[in-house]
Amino acid sequence: MEENIILNKCPVCDDPTDNSERLLDNFIELNNKQLHYSVDVCDNCGAMYTVQRTRYNELYTPKANIEKKHGHQNQTQAFALENIWNYANKMLQVEELLSALSGNDCNYLEIGASDGSLFYLFQLKAKQKGIEVTGTLIESTGAAQICEELGNCKVISKSFMDQNIVFDRKYDVAVLSNCLEHFDNPRQIIAKVRSLLKEGGLLYIEVPDATRYDTSISYPLGYYHVVNYNIINLDYMIHNAGFEVFDMDIRDQYPGMRIAAIKKDINKKTIDNLSYRLTKSIFNRWKIRRERIFTSLEKIKEKIAGKILIYGAGVHTKALIDRFSGWLSDDNVVFYDSNEEIKLFMGRSLLSHDQLNLDDYEAIIISSYGYQEQIFRHLVQLGYPEKKIIRLYDRVLAYTM
Repeated sequence: MEENIILNKCPVCDDPTDNSERLLDNFIELNNKQLHYSVDVCDNCGAMYTVQRTRYNELYTPKANIEKKHGHQNQTQAFALENIWNYANKMLQVEELLSALSGNDCNYLEIGASDGSLFYLFQLKAKQKGIEVTGTLIESTGAAQICEELGNCKVISKSFMDQNIVFDRKYDVAVLSNCLEHFDNPRQIIAKVRSLLKEGGLLYIEVPDATRYDTSISYPLGYYHVVNYNIINLDYMIHNAGFEVFDMDIRDQYPGMRIAAIKKDINKKTIDNLSYRLTKSIFNRWKIRRERIFTSLEKIKEKIAGKILIYGAGVHTKALIDRFSGWLSDDNVVFYDSNEEIKLFMGRSLLSHDQLNLDDYEAIIISSYGYQEQIFRHLVQLGYPEKKIIRLYDRVLAYTM
C-alpha cells in the first residue's frame, strides 16, 4: 500500500517547510512500483530531507522483511561472527558503549535493531567484563526476533511509536544505530527515548554523514532515508531534546557519524547558519563529482563495440539511466542483478542467473557503491578479466568490514 506524505515542518528544527528549498525530485523502483520523493534543504538548520514522498507502508514490516533481504543474519547462520554485517564498525560501537557505562548491570534499549547483531556483540562483550545486560529491541520488520533465544532479551516487532507498546522499566542506555535517518519524526522519537531513559542515561546515535554522500553518483536520501544530517544539526537536535552531548565522531565506516549524550536538563541553543551553507556546498560538489564520473564513463563506452553488462539494478543504475537514457533501449546494454526477485528495471527485463554468461560481454559496469569491491572480487573469481571490469569509484567509504 502506498501513501502520499507531505511534511509541513522540518523534522530537525520544526521550521515550516515553506522555508525550505527544493533541490530535486526523483523516484526509485521497488517491487515494480515507482516511489517518488523530493530532496529539500531547510533554510534554517541545513537539514536535507524529503518534504513530499510516496511512502511504501510495507517496507519496514515483516511482509517486506527488508532487513533479512539485505543479507544480514538468518535462522541458520545467526550469531556466527563471520556472518555479522559491518562487523568492524559494530565492534567499535560496542567498545564505545562499554567505555561509557558504569556498574555491573545494564538495561539496554535499541530502536531499529535490524537483525540484533549489535546487541548480541554488546551483551557478549559486556558479560566478559562482568556486566549483566538486559535488552529490549524494537525492530518493526521482525528481523531481530531470534535474539530472544539469547536470554535476557525482549524483542518487540512493532514501530517504536506504536501506542500499544508497554515498557516496564527505565533504561541505562538507548541505541539508535543507522535508523534515525529513516524517520520523518526524529524529534518525537528522541523525546520518547528520553522519557524511557534513567536520569543520566546514555543516548548513543549513529547516522550516515550527509557531508559525504558526494562520493557516490546516486541521489541524496535515495528514498530510503528521509533525513540527511550533518554533525552540526544533529548535535543541535539532540541538545535541544534535553541531552548533553559529550562526544562525537565522524568516521569512514559506512561513512557515518556518531553522537553520545547524557540525559540532562539543559538550556536550548540556536543553530549556526554554517549548517545550511555546508549542506548547499556539499550538494553542489556532488553534482560536479558525479558529472566527472559520467563524462569518464561516456568516453569508455564509446570505445566498446560489443555488449555491456550493467551489474546492479538499484539506485545507482537509476542514476546512470537518468544520465544515459538511451541505454534502456540499447540492445547492446544488458541489465543484471544478483537479487533474483528483481525481474524488471524501468520496464526493461533483467537477466536471470541461469541466463548469465560472462563471456557474452566485452565489459561489465559495476553499478554499486557499497558492494563494488565485493562484486569485483566475485567477477574475478569467476574468471572474468579484471581489465574489462569498470568500477565507478577509486575509493569506497561504505560497509567497512
